[in-house]
Amino acid sequence: MSNPEAPQPPPGGQQWQQDPPPGYGGQQPAYGGPPPGYGGPPPGYGGPPGNWGPPPPPKKSGKGLLLGLVAITVTALVVVGALAGTGTVCLPFYCKTDSSSVLATDEIPEGLDEVMVEGTDSVAVGSYESGRVTSDLGVSITIPQRAVPLMEDGSAGEMVFGASTVDMEVNLPAEHSSIGPVYQLQPEGFRFDQPVSVSFPIPDDVDPADVQGAAYYDAANDGWVMNPTAIDAEARTATIQTTHFSYWTLWRTSSQQYVNLEVSRPSNQPYQYETERRGLPTITTYGVCLQPISDDSAWTGMRDPSSGWTDVLSSTDISKPGKGQVRPGSYRVVQYYAQSEVNHDPLYVPRYWVRWNDLGEYTWSAGDAETFDPPSIENTAGWTEGRPPCWGGQDTSAGTGDIQITLTWQRSIDLDLWVTDPNGETVYWANDTSASGGSLDRDNYCSNMEVGRSENIFWSAGDALPGEYLVEVDYFGSCDDSGPVDWNVGVFIQSEGTWRTYSGTIDELDTQEVTRFTIR
Repeated sequence: MSNPEAPQPPPGGQQWQQDPPPGYGGQQPAYGGPPPGYGGPPPGYGGPPGNWGPPPPPKKSGKGLLLGLVAITVTALVVVGALAGTGTVCLPFYCKTDSSSVLATDEIPEGLDEVMVEGTDSVAVGSYESGRVTSDLGVSITIPQRAVPLMEDGSAGEMVFGASTVDMEVNLPAEHSSIGPVYQLQPEGFRFDQPVSVSFPIPDDVDPADVQGAAYYDAANDGWVMNPTAIDAEARTATIQTTHFSYWTLWRTSSQQYVNLEVSRPSNQPYQYETERRGLPTITTYGVCLQPISDDSAWTGMRDPSSGWTDVLSSTDISKPGKGQVRPGSYRVVQYYAQSEVNHDPLYVPRYWVRWNDLGEYTWSAGDAETFDPPSIENTAGWTEGRPPCWGGQDTSAGTGDIQITLTWQRSIDLDLWVTDPNGETVYWANDTSASGGSLDRDNYCSNMEVGRSENIFWSAGDALPGEYLVEVDYFGSCDDSGPVDWNVGVFIQSEGTWRTYSGTIDELDTQEVTRFTIR
């Protein structure tokens, strides 16, 4: 967001009838505005050529060249949700780290008799729903119930999950190399309310024994972060759990200096709360997360630089044990429990709770193995209520629908997302809603800056006008940082069922066109 005290442009659909007022920061002539004194077009005129029309966002400088990669592929999105009025609700079956956990009928607790909806469609996963994406690339994303955050007003949120491949260089530490493609996971720039499971395929020409794990790109520190990963040789998958999405790739090393960890299943644990729907089946998740506290375990890339924690290992009462590898060294270990009611009534909001407890310090040497067995859930009364520290802060969902466009960057700089609709009206910080239904519902600016948090513009289902849309990125100004900054833009179009992803670099006070797309 820009300076709210500066004079604002006229509301959408109007033009300047004279020069902008004193103090207005835009340079209207540089954007192709009408000549001084122009009183507006005659009645019925459909609009002048070029960039004329409703007043555009104030420009800071001329257009820049789009830099970096453009990946306009998403192979799969799934959307799973409750079927309103039918009593059918998707069930959170697969919060796990081992993607080969195919459930036999006698493994599913009583009441969990609905199959999970899965496929390659593009319907959003809601806060009280679960789902799974299985892409043509072989990537599988499993979203447990309550992973999707609520909206800011406390209502259920929705997110669209998907995967694509991008052309990107991977620079790993010495003795380490990447395996296979780099995957772009969506949605980027959000933090989930509990870990989401992602399984990557191991390429046919790679021995699963050579795969040590998966790594994600940390743009803020320009490096790759190695994650504990479950390798399933039979299924030829490598599975991670994470509370955020970015670029991911598989990796291997010649050193083989790792520690094997396992988290056992939390079987036959009673539900901890009596509610008006007492007796509903539940899903119980037990997990651990680790914080490196020694030089060896803090080896470049083995921790999450933004929080000091590695990602989690967990298991549910209907999945196989969670497994993964970490570097030798000393770690602070935290364990957590999460429980959720499984509900077949769309009018009832299922209960959900999380507790965590500090297990203290563990030190492991190369080749060591450690198994974490869940304690009785009835002995957790003294644990801390709420999200464990490794999950990061609480986030909210953002709007989605016919169109959703996100802008993400990783420095303390005020970038702005602009989207111009077929009527020529631009949705941005000074015009956050349009006559066509477009809305800016997340604006990341200096006074509320959260590095990595996305800006979001969307048109709800049924609102998007047919015609061409223009997406731009504007460098409004510096906050704590300055200079060029890399950005990522995701464009989801419901009618296509795909995420389009774009990346580039923008200089100070520049504006870049990202893409144009057409809604039929």
